Amino acid sequence: MVFLFWTIAVGLGCGTYNWAVVIVSTIVISLVMIALYFLQYGRSTNTDYILVVSGKSGGGDDASLETAIREFAEEVRMRSHEVSDGFFETIFELRFPRSIKQVNKNMVPKIQSMPGIQKVSLLAPQLALPV
Repeated sequence: MVFLFWTIAVGLGCGTYNWAVVIVSTIVISLVMIALYFLQYGRSTNTDYILVVSGKSGGGDDASLETAIREFAEEVRMRSHEVSDGFFETIFELRFPRSIKQVNKNMVPKIQSMPGIQKVSLLAPQLALPV
């Protein structure tokens, strides 16, 4: 939206022949935007993911599952735990540091090897996907 209002202001300034104001303000705004880009202003230092774990009920305990997840994630929140017909599905909201590659290689296989776990899915929420 900043770009939209910026172009409207430049257009109005050009239409009223205020060239000096338009040029100076464009240079100042451009420098501020470049500085904010290089300072990484507003960028998250973390990445948020959703972890879905499902398997047979009674195969393992929830405490060991959450302990295994906490080894890799900075923040862990259980969002849902559903049990039916001898199966369970647990959904966690996780926050990782920026380097996610080690998590994919280490965390998912570790959870899959736990007793009673049949399926592990690590999902990026729509807002966290690169554009």
